[in-house]
Amino acid sequence: MRPGDRPRLVVQRQRHPWVMRLGVAGGAALALALAWGLYALGRAQAPGDWERVQVARERLEGERRRLIEENRRLEAENRRLDERVVVLQRAADIDREATAELRQSLREMQERLSEYKKELAFYRGILSPEEAKAGVRVQQLEVDPTGGEGLYRFNLVLIQAARHDRRVEGRVQLRFEGLRGGESVSLGWSDVALDSASRLVFSFRYFQELAGTFRLPQDFDPTLVEIEIAPGGRSEAFTDSYDWQKIVRAAD
Repeated sequence: MRPGDRPRLVVQRQRHPWVMRLGVAGGAALALALAWGLYALGRAQAPGDWERVQVARERLEGERRRLIEENRRLEAENRRLDERVVVLQRAADIDREATAELRQSLREMQERLSEYKKELAFYRGILSPEEAKAGVRVQQLEVDPTGGEGLYRFNLVLIQAARHDRRVEGRVQLRFEGLRGGESVSLGWSDVALDSASRLVFSFRYFQELAGTFRLPQDFDPTLVEIEIAPGGRSEAFTDSYDWQKIVRAAD
C-alpha cells in the first residue's frame, strides 16, 4: 500500500454447503429430465419403428428357441438311426454267415448223397440178379489232374455179379483217342504210362479197383478213352468208350 492511499474494504460472499448440494441436484435432475425428454421425443417421433424392432427381436428369439429344440430332436433321431443301422448291419452279417454255412452244409450233403448213390449203384450192380449175366464190366472210370503238366491219375472199378462167385482174371488195355496237329491219333497205355513196363491186370471175385498215373503229350488233345476188358477163359473181350470231358474231374 502506498503512502497516502486509502484502505479499501473487500467484501466476499461465502456460499453455504447446502446451496452447493442443491445446485448439483438441480443439475442432475435437469440432465435426467433432458434425457427423458429426448427418449420420449424419440419414441413420439418413431413409435412404429420401436414396436417393429421389439416384435422382430421377440420373433428372432422364438425362432432361436425353436431351432435349438429342432436341433436337439434331430440329434436324438440321428443317434436312434445310427443305432438302427448298427443293428441292421449286424443282422445282415448274421444272415450272410448263416447263408454261407447253409450253402456249405448243402454242398456237403449233396456230395455225400452223390457218394451214397455211387455206392448204391456199385453194390446194386454186384447183387442185382438181372445183371448176373453181364459178367465182368466197368462200374466206374474217373480221371483226375494231378497238378503236373499233362499229368493225370485214373481210377477204374471192375465188378461182376454176386451170382458168379468164381474168381475172374484178365487184363485191361487203355487207349486215348484225340487230335495232334489236326490229325486223329490213338495212344496206348504203354505210350503214356510213366512206367512203360506196367501192365493193367485184374483178378477178383466181386470187384476190383485199378489205378495208375499217366502223362499225355502237350500237343495232344484227348477226346475219348477206350477200355478193352479181356477176361481169361471162355469169356469174351469187350470194349467201352468214354467221353474225355465227362470223366475228367476239375482240378481242386
